[in-house]
Amino acid sequence: MRFITKFEDFANDPVPYMFHCHMLIHEDGGMMLQFEVVDETIGINDIQNGKGEMSIFPNPVSGNETTIRLSDDNLKISRYEIYSSSGVLTQGYDAENNSPTARIKLGDTKPGLYFLKVFTAENVFLNKIIKK
Repeated sequence: MRFITKFEDFANDPVPYMFHCHMLIHEDGGMMLQFEVVDETIGINDIQNGKGEMSIFPNPVSGNETTIRLSDDNLKISRYEIYSSSGVLTQGYDAENNSPTARIKLGDTKPGLYFLKVFTAENVFLNKIIKK
């Protein structure tokens, strides 16, 4: 399902929005969605710019770790951040070895869709991670 709308107020409101089907059998089955409206949007077209590309392997991730690799060896990963599918920052780490390759530890991250944001001195990359 895709739900597209524009909200101009109430970003970060403490009470999330909710919509659901009013058919009783659907309500009993939990067919409803809750979501928050945030000020900043993460979009692949907005954020992946500059030179080079990023690959993630394995993806989908079945364990607690994956590897990222930048196609340009001159680019060095300085930081990476993991966001939930709703845009909430769940993890953020400074890279240890400042190289074009890094091992990403997902730890106790629950299964689902996440966004990985990788920073270099010249670029910012964004890609999806699926945790099984």
